Amino acid sequence: MHFRIRTALLGLVLALLTVAPASAREPAPEPEGAFGQQLHVLPEPVPVPEYIFREAGGREWGFVEFRDQVVVASFWATWCGVCRTELPKLDRLQESLGKQGIRVVALVQDIGADEVEGVLRKRGLSHLRAFEDVDDVLSATLGVYGIPTSFVIGPDGYILASVVGPADWNSPEARRFLLGLRRSGAPPTTPLNAPYSTSPVFRPENPAVRSLEREDAGRKEDRRWRRCRGDGFSREG
Repeated sequence: MHFRIRTALLGLVLALLTVAPASAREPAPEPEGAFGQQLHVLPEPVPVPEYIFREAGGREWGFVEFRDQVVVASFWATWCGVCRTELPKLDRLQESLGKQGIRVVALVQDIGADEVEGVLRKRGLSHLRAFEDVDDVLSATLGVYGIPTSFVIGPDGYILASVVGPADWNSPEARRFLLGLRRSGAPPTTPLNAPYSTSPVFRPENPAVRSLEREDAGRKEDRRWRRCRGDGFSREG
């Protein structure tokens, strides 16, 4: 029930983000098997919000920099037991498919990128970069109410699917789905160490983003302190 409710709420937020006609983007094909039951394919793909996220060391990134790749953006936290179970699968996905144009962006919610880098290395997750959702702006914009929550972003920068809860990212069905989204004959060209755009549109200092944060302060505080109790979505207290 938790997953169905969260998926419905997430679908509503993603629908409100739509800025292009339904005919502008075709939906992704439905994946097969158990993975197909976990993944929600959007009937109308929507553009991913272009706000920054930060890497350990202070480098700033945006999804625009991965515009020719398929991105799995996963929101997680160090206190979430379900997230800790899913992260090794995402690490193996990055290891095996990274050179084929699949990019995993794991965005931590509860600590900074510099601190999470040590957490990842301690757990042997050497293929995931340490990224932080700055001030929870991306998760708030996307309507993330529980973690783990993941989004599949196509090479053209449109969100094609979402997963509320854990998913088997190493299943044959998941790999076929992600590789099938790659542009035919288009090799990945985005260098992982490229600097992020300095355009103020993408920065949290943008007044529009600050306004969003003020309006959403209550919801962010509520979302901030759900603690994982098995399914990753239970409310503490």
